[in-house]
Amino acid sequence: ASTVMLVCIITGETPPAYSFNYWVSWVLAVLVWLAISSITWHFPISFKPDVQFKWQLRRLMRSAQALLASLSADPATTHGGWYRWRRRCYLHELTALPARLGRWVRVLPAAALGANGRQAYNTLVSSLQIFGDRLNELLALYDDLLRRYPEEGMTQQIHLLGTLGQQLRSELRDILLQLADDPGGLDVAACEKSLERTEQALEKWVSDIVEKGRSEGSMSTEAVLDLYRWLGAYRGVLEALAKVSESSQAVDWTRLREARF
Repeated sequence: ASTVMLVCIITGETPPAYSFNYWVSWVLAVLVWLAISSITWHFPISFKPDVQFKWQLRRLMRSAQALLASLSADPATTHGGWYRWRRRCYLHELTALPARLGRWVRVLPAAALGANGRQAYNTLVSSLQIFGDRLNELLALYDDLLRRYPEEGMTQQIHLLGTLGQQLRSELRDILLQLADDPGGLDVAACEKSLERTEQALEKWVSDIVEKGRSEGSMSTEAVLDLYRWLGAYRGVLEALAKVSESSQAVDWTRLREARF
């Protein structure tokens, strides 16, 4: 709102009381806006940091869900500019938001901390940072495999691994959306079972693909090693997500949601 008012003042028809011309005024307005944005990015400014913490956690989880869903996208449809721009935005949030959440934790009011104190939030933020790093590694490896194996058969196999089957993808999506919308209501035991089922199914699919490729003589040793690298990266994501779900239960979400004036 303040930026809009500043622009209105600059573009108004009132006689100017300064010697700057029109374009210099615009440059100053942009510099002021950039300075304010930089300050608010590095130093949280809000009268409701508890609201900001939940809002940015929701953004992080929804970005992670969108990035995991991108693994099941048809490689032939991932070359558009709109798709790449959205993916870059999601990757930026995955990288930047855990650090921002850490800054909001430092300014949370004491009344919002609950019995486990600020340490519970710090543990959650650390697990989110690890989850983001593991997901970034998986996505980078997935893109690398698609570039290194452009042949249609291998691309389809890699894409099959990314899809994980509709049911398993739905289970991962439900966990991430639960963490985004109601982390306090997450059933950790059910979450761990779901992640375990996903890992077992993934291991079986990789084993079947490797066995079929070797029997047909269509898969090199290097390709087999790369598939197992991909399996290891996905395991890292699942383990990190399990840590996030576990650490989220130490936070007193009821106290965080209480209205304060």
